Amino acid sequence: MSSRILAEQLAAYLCEQGYDASSRARHLWAAHPIAADPTEERLVLGGAIAMWRREHPDARIDPVDYEPPTDRSSRSA
Repeated sequence: MSSRILAEQLAAYLCEQGYDASSRARHLWAAHPIAADPTEERLVLGGAIAMWRREHPDARIDPVDYEPPTDRSSRSA
């Protein structure tokens, strides 16, 4: 399965879990709307991704800190 499709599937899964998430190409942006700080957000997001990876054991995820795109209309979920 392509990394673009996996990114789209992970973004959809995270949206179902209440995250603000979207993908573009093979890149994924996700944020937890009620996380108190970036550390808490990374912990909660890491747990959600770990649950998703149980169903997609071949997926490779390289998390990095990032600034989300400024133009939200160009992002697709």
